[in-house]
Amino acid sequence: MDQGTPRGNQGRYPDGRNRRRARDQGRYYTNRQRPYIQRTRPINGEDYLEEEQPVEEYDAYDAWEDSVNAGETDEEAYPEYIPRRRRSSAYSTTPPRRSPGPREPVRSRPVTRKRPRRRKSSLPSMLLGCGLGMLVAVGLAIAVVLYFVVPSLKNGGTPVNPFNPLHQYIKEESVTTPITSLGTVEVCTKIGNVSLLVDPSSATTTITSKKIVQATSQGDAQQKFIQMKVEVQPPATVTQPLTCTRLPNPTNQQGTTASGEALIVNVVFPTTGGLAQDTTASTDITIHIPPGILPQTPSLQIGVEAPVGNITVQGLSGVYSLHGNTGAIKVTQAILASGSRLETGQKGVIFNGLLLIPPTATATAPARYYIRSEQGDVDVTLPANLNIQANLATNIGKIKSDFPIQPQKDPKDENSMSYNGPLNPQAGTPAPAALNLDVSIGNINLHKAPGA
Repeated sequence: MDQGTPRGNQGRYPDGRNRRRARDQGRYYTNRQRPYIQRTRPINGEDYLEEEQPVEEYDAYDAWEDSVNAGETDEEAYPEYIPRRRRSSAYSTTPPRRSPGPREPVRSRPVTRKRPRRRKSSLPSMLLGCGLGMLVAVGLAIAVVLYFVVPSLKNGGTPVNPFNPLHQYIKEESVTTPITSLGTVEVCTKIGNVSLLVDPSSATTTITSKKIVQATSQGDAQQKFIQMKVEVQPPATVTQPLTCTRLPNPTNQQGTTASGEALIVNVVFPTTGGLAQDTTASTDITIHIPPGILPQTPSLQIGVEAPVGNITVQGLSGVYSLHGNTGAIKVTQAILASGSRLETGQKGVIFNGLLLIPPTATATAPARYYIRSEQGDVDVTLPANLNIQANLATNIGKIKSDFPIQPQKDPKDENSMSYNGPLNPQAGTPAPAALNLDVSIGNINLHKAPGA
């Protein structure tokens, strides 16, 4: 070490300083970074020919000497250690990576189990759908009834099939007879209602026929009307065989009886052709009888046979022979003579009137009256003081009576009831007449006539 050289110029440890300078020559560099080149297009070969920017060299020793000469201490003059940064490529397209900041600790969440979703029941939806379907069906049914059935019933009594192109046609005809003393009334028909009415406002006997057919046109209906014949005697003469098969004593075709003239109405339907199988065609018969031509005693012979249709008789007295099958029988304001029969297969029988007991009748040879119904109730109204033997029976049904009788149930069959005894037990004397009421399926109802 040269003694003549000032210490400040040589440094404290010149040898060590030189060695440190040589060692640290490459550790210290300028703080200036090369400018970052933002690439907006793909790198090609021309980018590698770009001239590199000059970098100013930084001499740490010269900086230290300048600081010492300025009067700073060695500690102050010694440059602060700056760690060397890694150079980034001049051709890098990504900016320098920043060190990640401190991470927040991950919070542990409690594990919660999801409750399984409860499956909804399909029953409410099914019930709702069924209910709506039923409402729609009921609405359609009501609409069909109001549109088709009700108007047809008003016009002729026979419903019209809405799916059938046929239409209903009605034809009415009236005939008067010159009868002055009536002894017998006989009506025979296959399909149709029959009504016999005593009409005080009528001067002559009038027979009205109402023909009902289903046809495609007026011409077709007229042809069917011609085939359905209604024979009335008198004034005409019955030429076709009577269609009655159940009347006990058919009237002869001469039209006379011992007690007076006979009125015969015979309705004939064709036995061949399309109308023979047509069950919708019918003929209703209504007879208005003036009371002046009736016999003075209940001796009139009344015979009606209508297998398909109702039978209605009002105001006539005599021996009844009414036979129906699918229709009801109704007799009011009438007097039944001994031997009268009211029989039907369905819809029951209604009778409101009197029973004629001949003076010759006795308990051993009583007068007899028969009312029978296969299916349907039998409803009978009689005078309260009538002395008669009542023979009542129903296989399936009940017996209800305003008279003081005690019907009994069959011990072998609880559904059946019967009674055989006087209708008025307090009468005392044996009854000279017997009323037989027989029902297969239905009830028997006995009523007392009002005011009797």
